[in-house]
Amino acid sequence: MPFPSLLVAMDDVVLAANTTGSELFRVPDNPAARGVSFKDLEVSYQVEALRPAVEAVKRGEASTMLSEVSWAPRGHERHQDFLVRRLTDGQGRQVAVLVMAVPVEDLVAARTTLETLRVENEDLLQRREADTEELVTVNEELRIANETLQQQVLKLGEAELADARKNQFLAILAHELRNPLGAITSALHVIGRPASTEPQVQRALRIAERQLQHEARLLDDLLDVSRIVLGKVTLRTTWVDLRRCVRGVVEGATFAVQGQAIDLRMNLPDEPLGVEGDPTRLEQCVANLLNNALKFSAVGGHVTVDARRDGEQAVVVVSDDGIGIAPDMLERVFDLFTQADSTLARTRGGLGVGLTLARALVRLHGGTVTARSPGIGQGSQFEIRLLFVPEPGGQVEPTPDAPAGPRRILLADDNADAREMLRTLLQMDGHTVMEAGDGATAIRLTVENTPDILLLDIGLPGIDGFEVAVRVKRLGSRVRLVALSGYGDAASREHAREVGFDAYLVKPVAPEDVARVLSGL
Repeated sequence: MPFPSLLVAMDDVVLAANTTGSELFRVPDNPAARGVSFKDLEVSYQVEALRPAVEAVKRGEASTMLSEVSWAPRGHERHQDFLVRRLTDGQGRQVAVLVMAVPVEDLVAARTTLETLRVENEDLLQRREADTEELVTVNEELRIANETLQQQVLKLGEAELADARKNQFLAILAHELRNPLGAITSALHVIGRPASTEPQVQRALRIAERQLQHEARLLDDLLDVSRIVLGKVTLRTTWVDLRRCVRGVVEGATFAVQGQAIDLRMNLPDEPLGVEGDPTRLEQCVANLLNNALKFSAVGGHVTVDARRDGEQAVVVVSDDGIGIAPDMLERVFDLFTQADSTLARTRGGLGVGLTLARALVRLHGGTVTARSPGIGQGSQFEIRLLFVPEPGGQVEPTPDAPAGPRRILLADDNADAREMLRTLLQMDGHTVMEAGDGATAIRLTVENTPDILLLDIGLPGIDGFEVAVRVKRLGSRVRLVALSGYGDAASREHAREVGFDAYLVKPVAPEDVARVLSGL
């Protein structure tokens, strides 16, 4: 800038001065940092003359021109014209006042200089705003990218944890499925040895039967978990007295606790404790909670099953004084693939899905399951709550099925060993039994021998059990059809009913279940 100039802030602080301006106004170096005020400059008479013009511009005037202002630099009086002009930002807001000593003949050049300064100032402000907007945009993009990365890292961690739990579960599954098979294999060796005594054979039979039941329960739990995950569990609801469910579960567990010397007790109300639900599934829920309590109770421990009414709710509580649950595990203990102490759990056996099933099935009934524990080593308590439903009128106690009389039965199964054992049991009950190992043979023997009942494996080779049923019915046979199936889902049961089956049994089939079905046909 060619003319002596001074830049004054709105609060009169001198912001800057060029070299000639510093000499003219005697401004020290770095005035803004020192807080030098325009009013305090040493050339007081000059400042006094300029002050009204500066104040006028600060109040809103665009510019003011002062002529022949006198001052005495180095003792020589001189005269000079001054231009006082406002400076604004890009939004038109006044930010400073420019004081410039300008010879009259250079006013045109001064105006040009001021315009150049204004344009440069606006351009600078625009570039600053653009840079600021770009910086804000970049910061926002970085923030979003950082949040996305954090979410991905979190999901990856959760996936790795879930995968680790699943791998642990599969290892446990392999271990638990092999255990009963080992006991059954040993029992069969004892039974097959000529030197075995009758008591030894009978004990081996009981062990094999118990281990087979355990294996079947493990497989049922796995299938139930799969059905629940896929939303394929169907409840056959009716009015149920929870007292009967609890009593059946506790009586069934009495034999199991004798070897552990566990004190197992139940407390039931005198009046019916009714709910609307599937009796088999409700009994499964109570059994899973009781099995969990027994599994984690020490020898000589105490387990109690209480059932009561609480207002409009029916409540079942299973309590034990066993190993307890850590506070951080009380919610997670119901999660699939989660065990509070996998090492300890392995000494007790089981897949660790019982609690998951219990909660899922109770929720299907519109109820809740809650876990409580004071802490490790202080026992635990699991509580089921369901809506209480008063006993309807005309409730009739079920009567046991009468034993089935001798029947002519065609047994169709491609598993020769399973077919032989079931044939033997049926013959021991007095039935006449024919056999078929495939679907085509089953159809032919049905036509040739007109049996009373066709026990039909669904998974037959060639022609499956469903198609055999369709063809037999199409031929006009009046044979009663009983399905033997490894599929226990509702869709398979419904399909069997649609093609004409009279009953549906899920493998492994217990002899008493076969007898019950036969007595009803």
